[in-house]
Amino acid sequence: MVTGSSSNYADQIERTFMSHKQKGLIEAFKTVLSRVDHRFCVRHLHENFKRVGFRAQTFKDVLWATAASTTTQWFKEAMETIKALDESAFLWLEDEDPGQWSRAYFNTTMKCDVLLNITCEVFNSFILDVRDKSILTLIAMVKDLIMVRMQMNRDKAEQWEGKICPKPKAKLLKCVKDASSCMPMKSIGITSKFIQDLVKTNVQLIWRIEFALVGNGSRRAFHANMRVLL
Repeated sequence: MVTGSSSNYADQIERTFMSHKQKGLIEAFKTVLSRVDHRFCVRHLHENFKRVGFRAQTFKDVLWATAASTTTQWFKEAMETIKALDESAFLWLEDEDPGQWSRAYFNTTMKCDVLLNITCEVFNSFILDVRDKSILTLIAMVKDLIMVRMQMNRDKAEQWEGKICPKPKAKLLKCVKDASSCMPMKSIGITSKFIQDLVKTNVQLIWRIEFALVGNGSRRAFHANMRVLL
């Protein structure tokens, strides 16, 4: 639902809508909410990709690799791979705005890099049994469902070890493992030298930069004989 306040400029630039690219929707956004970002669910993009004849698993894999690319250079390399497989597939994707389906071109104002519209679909499935109820009954039942779900997740979280959630911890452990094969360059004290030109070069987006800096920190810790505590 789009509220009247969404016509405000500041409100619009902080919003991103994801859809299945239904007919006329993008044109409507351009007219009513010209400054909001719009993303296309990659699963539905793949379905359309298959409908025009590109059904092989190879096409699926390279399409997802292209969508998951976090730099424009990686995006271009993935597109060249598609072009090498089938130029018509390349031309079909070239007609799609990459800002709507590839992380390399996502607006970093929204700190979310999801490629699927699965959140809404999971929620719709979650409330399936109560959707036919009256409004007040539906709200009360959804509240109870959410309360139970939150408590279940809380119980699971209490079983976790350490101060870091499992998935971020797994990523950090991988950085620690990878750091063992790296050679940091010492600069001043325990700092490390690195070059990050944010203006003249294609760099990874914010969520990737943060992850890369964690890895850099792991390598610096090894260099200084410091322990990485998880």
